[in-house]
Amino acid sequence: MPTSTRVLVTGRVRRWVARAIDDLLCSPRRAELVRVHKQRALLATRRASRANGSFCTVIAAAALACIRAGATLNPTADPAAPEVAVLKQRMCTYVLAFPALRHTERQIVAFVAACVQRLATGMTVAGVELFFRSPFVAAHAPSEIAHSALCGVPCRQVSAAHRLIVTTALGTSGIPSPSVVF
Repeated sequence: MPTSTRVLVTGRVRRWVARAIDDLLCSPRRAELVRVHKQRALLATRRASRANGSFCTVIAAAALACIRAGATLNPTADPAAPEVAVLKQRMCTYVLAFPALRHTERQIVAFVAACVQRLATGMTVAGVELFFRSPFVAAHAPSEIAHSALCGVPCRQVSAAHRLIVTTALGTSGIPSPSVVF
């Protein structure tokens, strides 16, 4: 690939990665999604308190609503936080170095969403830590179900990106490759 084409690809990838991370962790849409899910949990609690005054029933309704919302209730990150800037830079480097990834916008955004989920939980295979668990990402990452609302990529593409990460990391031998460590 000529150098000028590589520079153009790098610029596009950097822009797509930055937009995807902003959408997932600190966008106004993400803040609105958090607000909507908190409101749903509050309404479920109010409904339970009106229907039956039992304290246990109200607590159970609130807990069930929070469990259903899951990680979507995580607060949004500050876009000016240094962790966000470092995450964008490291994610861009990882995406550009990943061998089997096509450089289209939807593929990149789905791959970033899969990587954010892996960073939120961590991933270790056969004693090799492929993705470390980032406390910052875990505290601010949305649930997987919110990716289509935040990034516009369907869960099928994010699942394909997860499979791509695992198959590339393990290779044909089934032994983790240290070259694919985040």
